[in-house]
Amino acid sequence: MRHHVIFYFVLMFLVSCVGGGEESVIDEEYINSSKEVVIPTIEIETISNNLIQNISSGKSNIEISGQCLNGSLLSLVLNEKSIDIGTCENSIFIYELKSEDFADGKNNFVINAANEDKSYSTEEYSFILDLEAPTSSIDSYSTINSLNETSYSLSGACSESGRVVSIVVGETEFETQCDAGVWNLDSVDISSENDAPSLSITLSHKDEALNESKDSVSVIKDTSLPTLSLTSSNINISNVGTYSLSGTCSEEGQNVDISLESILVTTSCNSGMFNTGSVDVTSLFDGDVTVSVATVDSAGNSSNFSDVTIQKDVVSPTVTLSSPSIINASNVNAYSVSGTCDVESQVVNVTIGNLSFSPTCSSSSWTTGNVNVQSLSDSGGVSISVNMNDAVGNSALAASGSVVKDTVIPTITLTSSDNINLANQSLYSLSGSCSEEGRAVRVDIGGVFRNLTCSSLSFATGIVDLSALSEGKIDINISTTDTNGNSSSFSTVTINKDTLSFSVSLNPPSDISQDNEKNVVFSGSCSSDNSAVTINVGSGALTTYATCSSGNWITNSLDLSSLSDGVISVDVNHLTAPTASDTFTKDTTLPTVSITSVGDINPANESAFQVIGSCSENGRAVNVDIEGLTFTPNCTSGSWTTGFVDVSSLSDGNVTIRVDHTNASYQNAIQYVQTINKSTTTPSISTLSVPSTLSQSAELNWAAINTSGFTVNDYNIQYRKKFTTVWLSFDDGVNISVGTTVLGLLPSTIYEFRVQMSYDSGSISEWSNIAEGETKPNSEIFSSPYKAMNVGGATTAKVVAFYDDTDVTLNGNPLVTLNKGQTHLFSPSQFDVIDADKPIYTAGRRGSGGDTNKANITFSPTSWAGKSFSFNSIRYNPQKLHVYAIEDTTVSIYQGGSLLTSMTINKDSGDTLSWSQYGSYQVVSTGTVLAYHISGSGTRFVDPKPLLPSATEIIGIPSTSMRLTTSRDSTFYNLWHSNSGTTSNTLDKTDSIKVNPAKSGSQYTSSSLLIRSDKGISGASYADSNGGCAAPFLPTNLMKKNYVLNVQGDWIAFASKEAATISVYSPSQIIGSDTPVQTFSLSRTGVNTSAPFQARITTNAKEGYRFVSTAPVAAWYQPKNDIGGAKRDETILYGTD
Repeated sequence: MRHHVIFYFVLMFLVSCVGGGEESVIDEEYINSSKEVVIPTIEIETISNNLIQNISSGKSNIEISGQCLNGSLLSLVLNEKSIDIGTCENSIFIYELKSEDFADGKNNFVINAANEDKSYSTEEYSFILDLEAPTSSIDSYSTINSLNETSYSLSGACSESGRVVSIVVGETEFETQCDAGVWNLDSVDISSENDAPSLSITLSHKDEALNESKDSVSVIKDTSLPTLSLTSSNINISNVGTYSLSGTCSEEGQNVDISLESILVTTSCNSGMFNTGSVDVTSLFDGDVTVSVATVDSAGNSSNFSDVTIQKDVVSPTVTLSSPSIINASNVNAYSVSGTCDVESQVVNVTIGNLSFSPTCSSSSWTTGNVNVQSLSDSGGVSISVNMNDAVGNSALAASGSVVKDTVIPTITLTSSDNINLANQSLYSLSGSCSEEGRAVRVDIGGVFRNLTCSSLSFATGIVDLSALSEGKIDINISTTDTNGNSSSFSTVTINKDTLSFSVSLNPPSDISQDNEKNVVFSGSCSSDNSAVTINVGSGALTTYATCSSGNWITNSLDLSSLSDGVISVDVNHLTAPTASDTFTKDTTLPTVSITSVGDINPANESAFQVIGSCSENGRAVNVDIEGLTFTPNCTSGSWTTGFVDVSSLSDGNVTIRVDHTNASYQNAIQYVQTINKSTTTPSISTLSVPSTLSQSAELNWAAINTSGFTVNDYNIQYRKKFTTVWLSFDDGVNISVGTTVLGLLPSTIYEFRVQMSYDSGSISEWSNIAEGETKPNSEIFSSPYKAMNVGGATTAKVVAFYDDTDVTLNGNPLVTLNKGQTHLFSPSQFDVIDADKPIYTAGRRGSGGDTNKANITFSPTSWAGKSFSFNSIRYNPQKLHVYAIEDTTVSIYQGGSLLTSMTINKDSGDTLSWSQYGSYQVVSTGTVLAYHISGSGTRFVDPKPLLPSATEIIGIPSTSMRLTTSRDSTFYNLWHSNSGTTSNTLDKTDSIKVNPAKSGSQYTSSSLLIRSDKGISGASYADSNGGCAAPFLPTNLMKKNYVLNVQGDWIAFASKEAATISVYSPSQIIGSDTPVQTFSLSRTGVNTSAPFQARITTNAKEGYRFVSTAPVAAWYQPKNDIGGAKRDETILYGTD
């Protein structure tokens, strides 16, 4: 686009050609000519837009055009160079200035028009050509700090004098001019800019052709004052040569200057702290010392620190102790020591033995006042130490001493203090014992004094004539003092002087039992022969009489059977003599004893048979006779047990058990007799138990004994509600398995069960022992035998199926369908419930990282629910118990008789109890719960284990050791290792019995362990060689035959009560059809028939592998990685039959 510019010009008459250099004047001849002059005209109308040619635009031609007088001659002078343009045609002209004719800088050109009359007209114009950039720089700048932010200065170089220099600091703009090649920006305010580690400063400088030069720098803006704090102490004798000051500082690496009056110290700020190190300030004068501290940060900001005044005092105070007095019984509660001091109002530190007191120095003295030193032990040298510090911490030279403390009151007693009568008033004597050998004993008998000496720890008055004393009551006082000033304490004895009255006494009566209650005799002395003595027994319940003869009396044989048992009083009267009284105890109640638990004898228990009963006489023996085999357990807490004893020597048939018990009077309890059966040659049922229940069903397990050579046809099942008498039969069809599930029961009800074997088409065994089980509450969680809950709080888990087409649900919602040995990884929440229509196993991991920061969490099947548990912890407080309440419940944690914590939990919800105390615990719940224990805080998960209900027989494998706990005191237990090692003992609730493995090893390589008891027990294996884990022992009635692994394992271990063979199947194999990938047997050593069996494998402890046993076993495993489990953290498996 062209721009039209109209140029106004001055008409000029030239005397010569343009560019001739002469002065322009008007020719006089031409002026004086009368010829009409036509002035040629020329007008530039357009010019190309490149009148400023710079680096940006480059150098280029300039086109000009306009109007002119037609026919006029046109010429141009460019920078004094004349150029002929031509003749004006059609009244217009166009011309292009050639760039090669341009000069650097300002270019001027003139356009001329002339006619034949020599008339001229011109118009002048100029443009700029500059292809060289200006130069500029920022040469002088500094950090911006609190001192210069309102008067900041910058300077530098520039090439375009008189031209503007623009400076931007951050976002603040300034302008100055270039002057003689330099620019300056003085004392500008940039306080509006925020502090920054890199604040930009930019410069712009343009020349006349608008070519621009730029420069930029970055500076620190830091106007924050450095901070300092000082930790100081006064200067005293102990630190004057090695005094130090320290404090905090904000400027890392910067010098910190400290002055103590004339002493200057420079140190540096290191990790936010400074320290002078040891400084000798001996040269400073005592008194006030001013401390100054200063630092400058890297931006030049100076700290603003107020001086601190400390004290210098290197003169030690003095303190003394006045001679202390002996501490005895009279001053032990108000003892005082004192002394002098020279620092007014300062605390004096006094120690007497291990007691400390802090009196104040006042008027140059101090005193503790009356203080109680009763807690000090008596001693021949109780140390006393006195010290004090002055205001600046100078310590006095301690004063010390030692005193005797003896607060034992001398003892003095009377061994005789008869009343005074006619016979002894002039021959009266007193005697007694005394504790202070060689010390004076003063005797006062109603004002008659005797000063005696304690000799051989006794004293005697000899004969004292008291005939001068008045009739009536006479006070006797005796006293003595020990060498330390303690006076004896003696209660006044009052006797009676009666030289005109009578006397009577009662010999101490014997206690009465059933053996002598009809033949009781009382006796005593009396003063008036042939006079009556009246004896009242039982507060007048029986009165009898005797005659005083030769100074004595005695009753006939008395029948006291009509009197009630208890403490009975006897009062004896004789004429006007004072009544003689005493008491005796009548106890004619016979002791009691009974048998509360005993079963028939069979091959399974004949070498470990146990009888349990009740008794009345704690601490007394109970005599037990089992058909000639005798045992004498003690009665403890109202119960007794034979422990596990060997009765294999008894013949089959009826076995009579007789139990006797006596009390302290050797009265016999009525003998308790019970007959049982011993059958070791014909089939029988043993160890019937109820391992688990649901809301309306109960699972039964039993052992069939002596079936070899016999054909089992069926098992007869009977049940009844507890405390009822009628047995009901349960029809499960023809069943020859040693277990069944009884259906149709009521929730939350205690049932009793018994089993009988039918064999050889017509023969039946004796009924089994009666087993008891309580059905679970009416809750959805007990609706399926395969449900398990994530009580331990795993956050990632794997479930594995035992059979094909297993439909798995989580909290009632479909999760996955699995085939045999197939696994599924999922992310559960705490207290989630997993279920299936066929057997499954589920476990997972909580936490991550090292061994103690993660836990292998097995889900808890509903068979582990209960109301009573016991367990132990050995490390890492706090202890945490996760509890899920299936019904409204209060959960209490006890340690013996001490309640540690409790919590009420609403049904169908979970919570956590926590406490910090190691040892054994009992969990008592008013409702049914599932529970899981973990030790440790935060992300530490140590010894994780589910709690299983207490049982009287448990099995497991001690890794490095196991801990045995009980729910009740006086629990008797027997244990057997799989190498036939055995022991027995008792334990209480507060005990934790540590059982080491019978052979060395860890990670379940040691012997298995079977434990039986007369009360509920629990156990867990601890202290593996890797991980931070624990795993519970299993009640034997919860052992199963089939198990499956959900993860790749390092190993899997098994324990059982009987010999068994285990077949291992891979996920692709069919049980019973395909050849197992491995078959192995559980084994034991030694000859003890109660010893358990054990096995452990590593090669085929693989994910999805199934383990099928010929007999019930318990199982444990250790994951090999953290996928769906916790590496190196063993736990228990739950299985199926």
